[in-house]
Amino acid sequence: MFILALSDNGRVYAYNEQKQECLNVCGELQGYTCETVAVKQGENIFIYGTNGQKIAQYPKDFIDLSNVVGIIL
Repeated sequence: MFILALSDNGRVYAYNEQKQECLNVCGELQGYTCETVAVKQGENIFIYGTNGQKIAQYPKDFIDLSNVVGIIL
């Protein structure tokens, strides 16, 4: 479980509840949860799991509309 993710000098670091570094990658931090960290690298956003492995990749302009109930025009 991630308890902290931060960005410094073009790198993203994430730490677990034992204060151990779980992730150390180049990129820009986009956000994190207790189970994932989103890092922008070039034109893509990569999602990393708690084991430090990439679990998903999205284009830079990806927009998740899965929770949209209705659109007002």
